[in-house]
Amino acid sequence: MDIISKLENLKQSALKQDADAVQDIIFSLSPLILNTKFASDEVIDFILELLEDPFLYDKDIAGHLLNFFEFESKNLSIEQKKRAYDWVVRNSKNFTSILGGQVIAELEDHHYLRIKDA
Repeated sequence: MDIISKLENLKQSALKQDADAVQDIIFSLSPLILNTKFASDEVIDFILELLEDPFLYDKDIAGHLLNFFEFESKNLSIEQKKRAYDWVVRNSKNFTSILGGQVIAELEDHHYLRIKDA
């Protein structure tokens, strides 16, 4: 299955709140599976755009989508980490479910999206 199809399936699974399907698709989009050095900008942008759907703000499924940035933090470029971190800071107050709020807090406060000094 190509990336476009996977992303469309990710969106449909998220809107259906199918956590197992979302997790499976998230794992299939890993650079380790796709045999690339970094995560795809297309994947990152798609997930961040999907998370801007107000339907997801109070749903735990948002936390499963946000987990992508924890799982793949070592496979994000400096620019990708900065873009994701800035997005998290701008949008953190939108997420009111327990899981979504927890993952947002971890992304804000922990090392996942920090840029190491060169």
